[in-house]
Amino acid sequence: METVPQPARLPATDGAAAAVHPGVAAIANADPVAFAARLAHDVVFHSPAARFSFRGKEIASALFEAMVHESDPEQWRVLDFWDLGDKHVMAFSTCIGGRQVDLMNVVRLDERGQICDLTVYARPMAAISVFPAFVFPRLVGRYRGRLRTALVWLLCRPLPTILELGVVAILRLGSPPGTDFDA
Repeated sequence: METVPQPARLPATDGAAAAVHPGVAAIANADPVAFAARLAHDVVFHSPAARFSFRGKEIASALFEAMVHESDPEQWRVLDFWDLGDKHVMAFSTCIGGRQVDLMNVVRLDERGQICDLTVYARPMAAISVFPAFVFPRLVGRYRGRLRTALVWLLCRPLPTILELGVVAILRLGSPPGTDFDA
């Protein structure tokens, strides 16, 4: 049985739920159908971690849908929200593949009020690898079939653990004598 994400309340300074653009609310509510309905046909989905952009409504909606399906709906939380006119910024957190991921979305609207540009920043560094490990296999399965999905899964599933261990090892090697950090 698949769990349906519960609507997220957007923070507001007056204690009431913030009135937001429906596309931004769809992100807050982890609603892939509503999100897809608010995308411009030529939307650009930027991923600074991937260093390239995804162009078009089909791939942008598929990426969001895959992320929602791989996320723990109980952990999907909006942390803060800023309405900047034609831009909206939302900080939220979720758990993907058992790892906490903090995200910052910057959404720009076109003259018709559709999402035309979306940039997603994620942290911590080791958690960013959950996207190729958990979200990308679902995406590949949607468009390319089982064999390629299995290959992507096999190559990418260990990335979060490898990166997590690698970062800790590098920090331990390069830290000044007498310093300590929380791993």
